[in-house]
Amino acid sequence: MGLLAVWTSFALPGVILNSPIFITASIISRKKAKGTTSSPVSCSVSDISFAEALAASSVKIAGRDVLATWKILVSAGLAPILYIFYSVLAGFTAARYGITYKYRLWAPFITMAALPFFGYSALKFGEAGLDVFK
Repeated sequence: MGLLAVWTSFALPGVILNSPIFITASIISRKKAKGTTSSPVSCSVSDISFAEALAASSVKIAGRDVLATWKILVSAGLAPILYIFYSVLAGFTAARYGITYKYRLWAPFITMAALPFFGYSALKFGEAGLDVFK
């Protein structure tokens, strides 16, 4: 239980910071796996091709190949945007609280370097933490 508590404390910041990616990727990938469009009135060529891709899919297990592909695509697109947002926010926060100029300048860079480690720790907790819990 102690090991699980330590891992949870290390993984919690990554889970919280990356939750917008998790939620968005889950919603979009489910819509694409079902072959539904975002709006019932408009139906673009790309939406039709995804429905056809699902129908032509060789996996056929609830569209899991389409689901996984869209989760990866959404994550690859949103992660850099979210990390840049957090870095800019760190810079503004450092400026607002009157941190010295040296640290104000380095705050966005340190944040950008640290964020992937938070995400990785959350990923490792997801893999190993459930095994320890069981």
